[in-house]
Amino acid sequence: MTDPQPERDERAYVDEKVEEKRDEKSEDEKDEKSWEEKWGRDMLSTATFAGVLIWIGVVLLGRNLGWADQFAWWKTWAVIISGVGAILLLEAFARAVSSGRRRAVGGNVILGLVFVGVGLQAMLDVTLVWPILLIGAGVIIFLQGAVRRRGRSF
Repeated sequence: MTDPQPERDERAYVDEKVEEKRDEKSEDEKDEKSWEEKWGRDMLSTATFAGVLIWIGVVLLGRNLGWADQFAWWKTWAVIISGVGAILLLEAFARAVSSGRRRAVGGNVILGLVFVGVGLQAMLDVTLVWPILLIGAGVIIFLQGAVRRRGRSF
């Protein structure tokens, strides 16, 4: 005759493991953020993206309606790139002065400066734009490193 005790112990062990797995799964579900918390959009980023689209549309409309013919310096792609750079710089400035929307802005500043520089160089044929941009990017990177050591992000 077989001993029923090992069969009960094995069943109790399996039930215990199943219960542990269920507890782990419920803890994971509690720890997970909702879709909105995880993927929710930042209003400032949304406004920046909308501003870029509006700017591109206005510039292309201006070219098609002949507004660009009034300006000797007007080069459509250069005006678009400069405007996008300016919008990125405005977003970085808004993030820097707003306490509720703080996050690193150095990347947007550098990208905005590069876009503005490319556009200005194409529109105005200025040869000093790139050296000034490189100096500015270096200063920003230096400041980011210095400020992070103090415990703040730039």
